[in-house]
Amino acid sequence: MLEPPVRAPFRMKAPQSIEPRVAPSLAQSFESFRTSQDEVRAFISAYADLDLAAIRFPNPFVRGIGFSLTTGLHVVTAHERRHLWQAQRVRRAAGASAA
Repeated sequence: MLEPPVRAPFRMKAPQSIEPRVAPSLAQSFESFRTSQDEVRAFISAYADLDLAAIRFPNPFVRGIGFSLTTGLHVVTAHERRHLWQAQRVRRAAGASAA
């Protein structure tokens, strides 16, 4: 359901724990994205000798559901691809409306 193109069987609202923030500039957004990618790469490198599938953590949004670190990393990257896909659709729509 996270991978683009998204064709979810149903729509869900974001959990109340997620609050929108003031939109940063494109440059700030890109820098934050690059920093987060560097942090994920550093994490994977630092813990490459551990069995990430055996280490579990609680879902930060849905109480009672846990993930392995492997699943969590897959979810993060799929979610990022979804955001990039959404941004691409917005840019296309903006270009179409300007024409």
